[in-house]
Amino acid sequence: MAHKLIALPEDCFNERGCASIVRVPRPLNTQERILVAVSSDSDRLYEMHATQARHEEDRCWFVDQLIVADPRLITATPLDPTFIVASLLLSVPDHARSTYSRFEDITDTLRNAHTDCDILPLLHTNAAKAGLERCCESKELAADEMVYKLSEPRYLGYLDAKIARCLSTVVAQRDIKCVEPPTHHLLTPELTLQSYKRNMVECVLYNVPYSLHTIVRQHNTTPDLDAFDAEQSKQTHQSDTLIRSNKGGYDEGKELDREEVKKPAKASRGAENLKKVDTSKMMKLDGFFAKKPVNRKE
Repeated sequence: MAHKLIALPEDCFNERGCASIVRVPRPLNTQERILVAVSSDSDRLYEMHATQARHEEDRCWFVDQLIVADPRLITATPLDPTFIVASLLLSVPDHARSTYSRFEDITDTLRNAHTDCDILPLLHTNAAKAGLERCCESKELAADEMVYKLSEPRYLGYLDAKIARCLSTVVAQRDIKCVEPPTHHLLTPELTLQSYKRNMVECVLYNVPYSLHTIVRQHNTTPDLDAFDAEQSKQTHQSDTLIRSNKGGYDEGKELDREEVKKPAKASRGAENLKKVDTSKMMKLDGFFAKKPVNRKE
C-alpha cells in the first residue's frame, strides 16, 4: 500500500484524528489549483507544498512502524484567507463583483465560476468570512443580512499594511538601525532595509493576481538595488589599486593615479662611476668582433 508523508499542524486534526483538505484555485492564477488544509475550528488555512531533495530518488522516511518510500515531503505553511477570497472575486465578471450581493449569492457566483473544484467548504469557513471583511465593503440590510462588494482600494490598503507590518517585524528581530556605516561598506542599513522591503513585496505578490502587481509595486517603491550593486562594484574595481605603504600594508587614503608617468629608477653607484671614465682612447668592443679585411693576391 502506497503512503504519502504529510506534515500538518496539530490544529488541523479533529477529535477523530482526521484533517480536512480542499482543492481550491491558486491566488496568483485562478486557473491553477492548490491544496489547502483547514484547521479544526476553521479559523486558519494552510497551503500544502511538496518538497524533494535533489539527486535522492530513493529516500525513505520512518514514521512510527511504517517505512514511507517516497522522496517527497508534503508540508503546510499558513495562508492568509484574504488572498484566496480576493482572487476569487477578481476572477468573476465586473458586473458581478461591482454590485452588493448577499453572502449566499457570492458563494453561488464563485461556485459557478469554478465548477472543477468544490470551493463551497472553503467559503463557509470562519477564515474565509474574515477575509471577506478585509477586501469587501459591507452593508447591513437587516438584522441578520449583510451584503458585500469587492473594493480594490480596501484590498490594496490591506496589502500595503501587511507589507509594512511584516517589514517592521523583520527590522525589530534583526535590529536594523539607520546609521551610516564606514564608506567602504557596500550596502548601507537604509539599502538593507529596502532590500528586505523588496523581498516582502515579492512574497506578498506570490499570492496576489497578476492584474494588481503593478499597482502594489507602485505603492511600495524600492530603489533598483541591482543597479546600485553594479555601480558600487564598478567603483570598487576602479579603486582597487592602492599605494603600498612602507610597512607592507595599503594606504587606503590614497589611490594610484594611472595617468602619472613613472619616474626612471636611480642608477647604482657603480654605474655612476663608469660614466666618469675617459673612454676616448679605448677601443670599442665592436672592433674585436668586426670582420677583418681579406688581402687578395694578384
